[in-house]
Amino acid sequence: EDAKNHRDEFKNTPREQIAKNLAKSSAIKVGTPLEKEEMLHIIHQLFACSMPFMGINAKPTIVHIEGDELEKRFG
Repeated sequence: EDAKNHRDEFKNTPREQIAKNLAKSSAIKVGTPLEKEEMLHIIHQLFACSMPFMGINAKPTIVHIEGDELEKRFG
């Protein structure tokens, strides 16, 4: 929903589109193992952003999962 409210902020100039493409191509890929220190560094960088709860593709960067859902999935 936050993405819908900020949709105009995702209209890009050509320069911004190049920056987004570069960011996506250099992003850490799914399944890449990381050390705890690397994870913490990434989280700190995320929260230093102006819009930390939304990625460059307007998708959420954080999903709230209740404890019982975690238990059901991983318990």
